[in-house]
Amino acid sequence: MLRTSGTDMRIEATAGLRLSHYLGSGQQFGSEVHLYAVQTAMVRRPEHGSRTGRAQCATCGDWVAFRLRSVALTRRRKYLAGASALVSVAVAVLVLTYLIRSDMQDVGPSSWAALGLLLVGACAVLAALTGAFLAAAEDGCTRVRNQPRDVRSKHMFKPPQIRRAVRRPGGPDATAHLDVEFDD
Repeated sequence: MLRTSGTDMRIEATAGLRLSHYLGSGQQFGSEVHLYAVQTAMVRRPEHGSRTGRAQCATCGDWVAFRLRSVALTRRRKYLAGASALVSVAVAVLVLTYLIRSDMQDVGPSSWAALGLLLVGACAVLAALTGAFLAAAEDGCTRVRNQPRDVRSKHMFKPPQIRRAVRRPGGPDATAHLDVEFDD
């Protein structure tokens, strides 16, 4: 189960599988609001590697395939995303330090080379933000795509707003029971 206490996130042997079904959007207080029906089930993680299964959505009755990773594999993916964020920050700092230092000595690269280095630094900052977001969002459960172009689906296995779930986990979901079957 993914638990949050401050910034400490622990991955445990039992996972809280949360299937979100997109219901649509509407207007509330002048803002667009997206509505989701959330179903939960507690499932046991595999000892090693990953395990695939299917969950039946209580809203529409569709079976949605998912992959559940072991504790060790989930932690490894989390640390890899965090490490890539740290490496990207280091690259951005090195590039910006070089540009500032060469500008102060008036012996810097040409303007095109400086622009290229600045572009590399900006890409490194974007990679750092992406890695940090992926590290925070990783809980070891992903949806298995049945078709390559299956992007516009109404189902997901993450909370609809990951940042809010990380900062302020909600109470128990008041929804129907989620039926789960594993392939093994």
